Amino acid sequence: MLSLPQPPPTGIRNQDTTSLSDPTYHQLFSVIRMAHKYQCEALLELCVAYLKRFYHDSFDGWRDNSTCMSPPRFERIHAIGVVNLARLLGHPKMLPSVLMACCLLDAEIADGFAREDGTPPRGERQGDAPHPAPRDGTVLYSFHWDWTWTAYVEWADTRRELCPRCFEMLGKGGRQKDQHLEIFGRLPDMMGIKVDHWGKTAEEIEALTATQTDGEADG
Repeated sequence: MLSLPQPPPTGIRNQDTTSLSDPTYHQLFSVIRMAHKYQCEALLELCVAYLKRFYHDSFDGWRDNSTCMSPPRFERIHAIGVVNLARLLGHPKMLPSVLMACCLLDAEIADGFAREDGTPPRGERQGDAPHPAPRDGTVLYSFHWDWTWTAYVEWADTRRELCPRCFEMLGKGGRQKDQHLEIFGRLPDMMGIKVDHWGKTAEEIEALTATQTDGEADG
């Protein structure tokens, strides 16, 4: 009974299968709530794995519009609910990107959203929705990287007065990437939260942990 939507039986045709692989926020929330109540760890892991496809600490993933803060059947306002889910599930690495998604909301963040039965989620009553903002005053209009400088140059430099080498320096592999990587590294602090090993792979965390353990043993 407690399971994520599964593919349809073989032979069924002409059916919209979008919801089978990509649940709505309300569907996923219901599954997580039931799995958490009855301690169905395997099912919770499936739900976490799905959310981590979109709310994660992979810089390369952040540079890909299709995997950044955009579950296909979630509405933008549902980022408020995902904040609570990340905390409930104990996965702080999801929080910086979720809070960033909240930052990209308009005034609607003040009203929150209603569950399917019309009631507001706990902790998301009117006026009590999260209001994250970069701590250092930096304005970030989007983390769906759109390579703003190269797009601007394409529009402004119609006569191609900027040499190809300089254009490349501004592009995806140049200064824009360096700037985005620097901002990405500071994202937890900008969102006002502490996240251990932000942006590091499992292999990097393992190596760092081993180094710390060796240092403690030598000491």
